[in-house]
Amino acid sequence: MKQYLVTVFWVNLHTGIVELTNKQYQSRQHCLKSLGDNKYEILKSVQFKKGETFGYDGELAKVHGKDMVPCKTEASKEKKKDDVKV
Repeated sequence: MKQYLVTVFWVNLHTGIVELTNKQYQSRQHCLKSLGDNKYEILKSVQFKKGETFGYDGELAKVHGKDMVPCKTEASKEKKKDDVKV
């Protein structure tokens, strides 16, 4: 699942699977269906505010092209360290 950072005031997502922290889930639980492992199916539109990060697996609308940018996660940082040749 790809991690994203919201760079505008807010972003609405209408479909797909999101990976959230417990705190993020609590305020949106009426719009989501739990799939386990902090992953949720979007049932109703959910919003994310500027600066929030979350995992997303789904089709991104073109309108979100600059609204959300991919985050560098710890796993990708570790992979890059492993790829460096000494």
